[in-house]
Amino acid sequence: MYALKNIGEKKLIKLIIKSLRKRHLPLEIGDDATGIMFSGKYLVFKVDTIVGKYSLLPGMSFRDLGWRIVTATASDIIVKGGRPISFLLSITAPPDFSLRSLLDIVRGADRAAKFYGSYIDGGDTNEGNELVLSCAGLGEAKKLLRRLPLREGDTIAVTGFFGYTGLGFKYLLDSFKLPPAIKSKVLSKTLKPTARIDLVDVLEESAKYVRSSIDSSDGLAESLYQLLEKTERGGILISNMPVEEEFKELIDFSTLLEAVFYGGEEFEIIVVIKRGFEKVVRKIFEKYNKDLIFIGRYCKDLGGVYFLRDSGAKIRLERKGWEYF
Repeated sequence: MYALKNIGEKKLIKLIIKSLRKRHLPLEIGDDATGIMFSGKYLVFKVDTIVGKYSLLPGMSFRDLGWRIVTATASDIIVKGGRPISFLLSITAPPDFSLRSLLDIVRGADRAAKFYGSYIDGGDTNEGNELVLSCAGLGEAKKLLRRLPLREGDTIAVTGFFGYTGLGFKYLLDSFKLPPAIKSKVLSKTLKPTARIDLVDVLEESAKYVRSSIDSSDGLAESLYQLLEKTERGGILISNMPVEEEFKELIDFSTLLEAVFYGGEEFEIIVVIKRGFEKVVRKIFEKYNKDLIFIGRYCKDLGGVYFLRDSGAKIRLERKGWEYF
């Protein structure tokens, strides 16, 4: 009999999905969230869980931890075109856990729910050996952004820069020295990230031109590989590293490459734009005064995810990142 530690989280998820009875859904099991049609609108559901010993970073408060679990749930709803309307919070804690700390978690979660235009409408409490937080979210959407197989020439774009959390984790966990010019911004985005609630209307208007969308919290490289799973062949060639120019001047290339593609927890949105509609989608984003960064394209004859350097050399981006078990 296999133990979970010998399987890993990603394989475990596939086995769980294979074990479930299936029905036709607007958003398939395995997408960022699940969706159903109800009274002329789509209802979008998501549940997310974090474990305190892994997610409570040095310098992070319990309020920040409460903020983070709601943000993680909200992001998966938003990336599918949904607007959060309700959250449920479940807290498992040891019996000697501080009441003040637990209430700080709740207050942080409530503040996040307010930021995303909603409320914590209930939940559950449990006793356990470790601190574990789960958040279930419900959203509504007029249009959904699905994950569909990619096609030759489709353009890959992201809604913001990457690298902040990758550098932030190195600073907080590995004593990496951050340049003073970017330290404050990096730590702010690492300790209190935000999901892109400001893009719901933009995504709705762009939906018919978008082939696929995914939340980037698993890391940019891992998220790109997840997009390829639906296609089952081909690859993605990244020719534009989505990072602030200042970072390129202050951080060496190998460290920056690692931070941008493997940082995770940044909650930006990756969209795959149908070939020929790049200008249309860009204009929609510009109308709302929002950034959209074109970073690469899908290539049916390329296997895996690659970064193309200015010299013309291709660097294969490994599929790696955080996994439970």
